[in-house]
Amino acid sequence: MNKLSRKIREISENKNIEREKIIQGLLEHLEVKYNLKDHPEEDQHIIKGIQKKIISVLLQEPNQKKELNQTVKYNDIFDLDRIEMSLLNDAWNELEARDEVYAEAFEIGLTDSGIRKHRQEIIV
Repeated sequence: MNKLSRKIREISENKNIEREKIIQGLLEHLEVKYNLKDHPEEDQHIIKGIQKKIISVLLQEPNQKKELNQTVKYNDIFDLDRIEMSLLNDAWNELEARDEVYAEAFEIGLTDSGIRKHRQEIIV
């Protein structure tokens, strides 16, 4: 815990970010990474399909990322039905926890490790 406290203090001082914001960011990351929902087997299969759609679409985008705005509909981008839309967050969170995708204010995309992993799957 001392190491974590030192790192938070160091980031806060060097980057001029409030400690509370850093801690909140850590909590959000931990929530995504370690608190993934347990789904029935049928839903797990659907989630894997959603993840394949996300990765396939993003691999085809320039620089493996997609610009977003308020009018973007994820069901149109990834060709998702109503059931898939209800599981989209969980599918995305799993990919994010594995460091394969990222989401920013107006952009989503594959991380470098996500690009490497999924390009190899396509090649193999």
